Amino acid sequence: MLWCLCRATRQWKLAVLSTLLSCLMVSGASAVLPASSVLNNQGNFGGQVGYFKSTDGDSGEYLLGGHLELHLAHFLGIRGDASYRTDETYNFQAQGNDLSLEVRTIPITASARVYAPLPINLIPYGLAGAGWYHIDYTFSDDAKALFDLEDTTETTFGWHVGAGLLVSLGPRMALFGEYRAIFMDPEREFDEAIQQTIKDLDFDTSNIMAGISLYF
Repeated sequence: MLWCLCRATRQWKLAVLSTLLSCLMVSGASAVLPASSVLNNQGNFGGQVGYFKSTDGDSGEYLLGGHLELHLAHFLGIRGDASYRTDETYNFQAQGNDLSLEVRTIPITASARVYAPLPINLIPYGLAGAGWYHIDYTFSDDAKALFDLEDTTETTFGWHVGAGLLVSLGPRMALFGEYRAIFMDPEREFDEAIQQTIKDLDFDTSNIMAGISLYF
């Protein structure tokens, strides 16, 4: 009887061990599948937040936006973004005076994204694209008084390159983080008295974003 009990115990242990191994195999498979399955969807949409710093900006500021992406192939997507940036301050000198300029930007961009899936739920990617930037310039009161300036609005073109990492949370959801280097040269058609002074301001931007994507 003792022998039967020991045998039954061993069989029970083997059954439990087999069940655990099966669960681990299923878990391992599910850890691999989401990475590939999100790229098998037709596209995604979602939102992002970020931090950006222009080369000559006084300090970094923040952005909030949304995106829509269509997958042209398993490894290739075309994505459109629209964002709102908080005001960024530029300090400059003109005729011996310390002046300032606040810049508010609304970027609308399009990017090609090339994915390189790994055998886990991580997907690195590279991106490149271009965009249109609606820019509001607000001069400080002393700059307005000194040069008889008025606030100005313009739309300019820029392009960008970057890289990121996608973290799949399942077949229909993923988190992402990415870095973009943005290159733009606003025309800044200001009054001639100050145009020569601020024309050397560098509006190129470094941008870090994180967000969530829902797939369809």
